[in-house]
Amino acid sequence: METREEHYASMMQAVQRYAPSADLEEIQKAYEYADRKHQNQLRKSGEPYIIHPLAVAEIVAEIGLDTDAIVAALLHDCLEDTDASFDEISHMFGQTVAELVEGVTKLTRVQYSTTEEQQMENLRKMFMAMSKDIRVILIKISDRLHNMRTLEYQTPAKQVSKSMLAIGLGSINAQDNLRWGVTAGMNVSSLNVTGLDSRVGFHAGVKAELGLPQFTEGLYMDFGALLSLKGAKVEAGSMASFKINPYYLEIPVHIGYKYAVNDNFSVFANAGPYIAIGLFGKAKMTADGSLVDGGSKVSESENVFGDDGFKRFDLGLGLKAGIEISKKYQFSIGYDFGFIEAEELMGCKNRNLMISLGLMF
Repeated sequence: METREEHYASMMQAVQRYAPSADLEEIQKAYEYADRKHQNQLRKSGEPYIIHPLAVAEIVAEIGLDTDAIVAALLHDCLEDTDASFDEISHMFGQTVAELVEGVTKLTRVQYSTTEEQQMENLRKMFMAMSKDIRVILIKISDRLHNMRTLEYQTPAKQVSKSMLAIGLGSINAQDNLRWGVTAGMNVSSLNVTGLDSRVGFHAGVKAELGLPQFTEGLYMDFGALLSLKGAKVEAGSMASFKINPYYLEIPVHIGYKYAVNDNFSVFANAGPYIAIGLFGKAKMTADGSLVDGGSKVSESENVFGDDGFKRFDLGLGLKAGIEISKKYQFSIGYDFGFIEAEELMGCKNRNLMISLGLMF
């Protein structure tokens, strides 16, 4: 069994190798702080608890994240398991680190239930955390990875629980042909109804690529989980406007082909279905008061999803093409065709043009 000093040395070696521009003094300061806070705490294995944050920080360093992320990884259990406070961490390590630690803590507290409304709320919290800073989910993935590696010290019930929580997060590194990464970009969305104009939104989330060399070299599966703002709008100059702002959790599952032009440049294309679950959103109407009662501007809004609104479930086909540089950086353009009527009265279906940037690890 390795000592905490050996784990610390291993973590610092990973930082120097994969994140050479990181602030080593700040990382050492975070380690010493976390070690004090977790003093006398033990893992199920009997090891000092600090070994877990050290292992998580090492994984975070290996995927090339910055100083704030590595520091937050060392502190990720302090708010939940010690007497540390948000203000104390913010004072010592900065607001960004404190918000990262708080975001990871909130993800840890997401509870899975059997009711649809609670599930939607849990998903909303998780993806709002991701949309604020994608490093939150990357630190949580690293946390789950290390938990998976130490499952033998858990009870059978805990082993099942932690395995289920890690599915789709940490275990994706277990296969040689599987890469994961993050992606974000701009949506230009619309509904296929005459009179409604396109509107600009965004998408952000995690993605993975599973190579399928057993079939043919270059064939792969592309899938992910995205928070996506779609919708449409109608504008009548400065007089009035109507905007539909639905936020979806979208899960695309595509099959594609990647062609390596040389060692540092590839082109790719993929296509396949997606499913989407409506999380939240508003439909907002704004009108010049002179059109109504001669007064000031009038604004009204209501929930997009509901009995008289949009359906929460969407299904469609996605197409995507792009380039990859240095086997790491991706730029792509895609288009989604919704198959299901998002709103029955108008009979409208989602359409969405996506311009994306991706970073693969």
